[in-house]
Amino acid sequence: MKKTNAILLSLALCAVPARAEGFLKAIGSEIRADGGAGRTVVLNGANIGGLVHEPWMSPLYADEAASDWQAYELLDSRFGEEKRREAFSVYRSSWLTEKDFELMAREGMNVVRLPVYYQWLMDTNGNWLTDATGAIDFSKLDWAIETAGRHGLWTIVDLHGAPGSQNGADHSGEAGRGAKLFTDNPGRTKYQNMTLKWWRGVAEHLAGNPLVAGYDVLNEPSRTFSNAMEGDVVDLYKKIYPEIRAVDTNHIVIFEAIWTWNKLERPSNYGWKNVMYELHCYGWDHIGDDKLAGMKGFVDGQISDANRYRPDSGVPLLIGEYTFFSSAAAWEYGLGKYRDNGISWTVWTWKVKGPGSSWGVYTNVDDHTPSVKWNDFATILDHWGKWSTAEHFKRNDMVADAIRKVTGMLLHPQADTLAVPGTRRAPSIDGEIDDVWSGAVRLELGNVVRGAAERPARDDFSVEARLLWDEENLYLLVDATDQTLSTSGANSYDDDGFELYLDVGGRKGESYGEGQFQFTAAFGDARLAENKLNADEGVEMVQKSREGGYVAEIAVPWSALGGTPAEGGLLGIDVHAIDNDGGENRKTKLAWAAHADETWEIPGLMGTVRLGAMPAPGESSANAGFSLQKRGFSAKVAGNNLYIEGVRPGDAVELYDLRGARALSARAEGETTVLGLGALPRGNYFVRAAGQVRAIGVR
Repeated sequence: MKKTNAILLSLALCAVPARAEGFLKAIGSEIRADGGAGRTVVLNGANIGGLVHEPWMSPLYADEAASDWQAYELLDSRFGEEKRREAFSVYRSSWLTEKDFELMAREGMNVVRLPVYYQWLMDTNGNWLTDATGAIDFSKLDWAIETAGRHGLWTIVDLHGAPGSQNGADHSGEAGRGAKLFTDNPGRTKYQNMTLKWWRGVAEHLAGNPLVAGYDVLNEPSRTFSNAMEGDVVDLYKKIYPEIRAVDTNHIVIFEAIWTWNKLERPSNYGWKNVMYELHCYGWDHIGDDKLAGMKGFVDGQISDANRYRPDSGVPLLIGEYTFFSSAAAWEYGLGKYRDNGISWTVWTWKVKGPGSSWGVYTNVDDHTPSVKWNDFATILDHWGKWSTAEHFKRNDMVADAIRKVTGMLLHPQADTLAVPGTRRAPSIDGEIDDVWSGAVRLELGNVVRGAAERPARDDFSVEARLLWDEENLYLLVDATDQTLSTSGANSYDDDGFELYLDVGGRKGESYGEGQFQFTAAFGDARLAENKLNADEGVEMVQKSREGGYVAEIAVPWSALGGTPAEGGLLGIDVHAIDNDGGENRKTKLAWAAHADETWEIPGLMGTVRLGAMPAPGESSANAGFSLQKRGFSAKVAGNNLYIEGVRPGDAVELYDLRGARALSARAEGETTVLGLGALPRGNYFVRAAGQVRAIGVR
């Protein structure tokens, strides 16, 4: 007899919102969501190396300009400061686009480490750069954080290049000038004061934004780089921490120990709270003839040190930069060890110039490096505008596949758990969309998990799923637009069709077990097959073709799932759809929750829904109908009003203060919604709408 599981359990690895109280917090040696009261989070992601130029990996010739600083001076002398800013804006807008964040999420990542050169926000005399209104111009930083958040990624703000340079290396933005942040007297005082001002300003601006994972205060600081850091670095850390805490008590502050744990004492010795320590791990001395054996020894040493020092220090560990070079087995071994020991990481690097390089998750296929010394301005703009990942890079399968094997069961800052409405009138399972489905929750299958990098055109292949429930069944409707219906695949899973994944036990995890199911059907099948536990007794399904596609209606009895439904219970779920288009192999596969086509073996890739309210007697559904899609909205303050754009009529719009108290709420009336701020106190707030969060400041 099957064991009955009440669907009442919180899912240990489900997606949790970045809501009012949703800041990440360091609690002992773990990162926890919801301000420390939520679930454990392990951050897995990538660095956007090259935003601060390193000529070996980004489009700059080292013999012309060894770093950003030399390129700035050269372009200033040739074209003037305004043109130089334009050229770098074109470059950065090409090197990092929204598509990068989408691809990161598809690889299963949940965080991006964003390297920032201080001159993005401040000039060399410590004056803030301002926008047309006279306010500090945080637009570049805000765009990256908000765009990453739309794709389920937190952001670590990494001061990669500090005033005066913290190490004198190219990746500090100022190669060959020495680490003036520590060594240049009396200039050292100027540069340190600029650094304190920079961090206070950034922290004050971002204090209310839960999409920020933390502040990485200095990248690889050392007066004698690449030697280990000395006590003067810790002295500066002690000055930076109170500057940040004076304006922001929410975010994790991250301190790098270059290159070993023993460079920092336990945080309590410094009076630090809510901090994380970071190491950069490059096993240069372990890449001899036997790369796998060398890397294994190197990684094992890291893990041994972490297990020895981390409990005593009482802080989470971030491996902020690392590579396992050119051994696929080493990548799998190292990432597996990080995963098994709960270590967060950000790989160096997301993308790299140079075909076939083992350093990047994506590698360049066509070099468009300009000569900043000799090319005219139009040519520089043209060349620097040709570095988008989607057009000029290819996926490095060795690195990316290893990452995918250890990611997926991650905590993402997504929308509140979606409610599936209850219904007192069961839909007829006949392949027709009757009116009861108008009250269903709608899931747009928007993630491409197999096939082309870009989503197909909507009129070529797009799929919407709808869900309802009652005491007897879970109901699913699949409405697929597919211009060419085909069952010509070499295998049934290559045919046009769909898959339904369910987890009623709340375990998720890395492998299937009790209460976890995979249902599949090809177009035209009369039966919905369950492939894990043969749990298809009593399951009903009818498929019908329609103009430009097909409709499938399904009723899955709770009795077949071994569960008893309960209002408010959580259910792991995903829906996938396959497009064949007449070939032996599937052309495209879309999913609602997963970003990799591995849910068939990893249940942790499912999303999560909540069983919503059952309607009152006499009503057919407890919901007027809504959908969860990846859509963005903007929130801007002008005068005494808050302007919200990109939210659909009827959506809730809510304004919260930093304590999580709701200050204002309304329903959107059109594409633009205006909220009067009245006597709202000055400060930082954030807006929640369409399942997303935007930070604002009221001045």
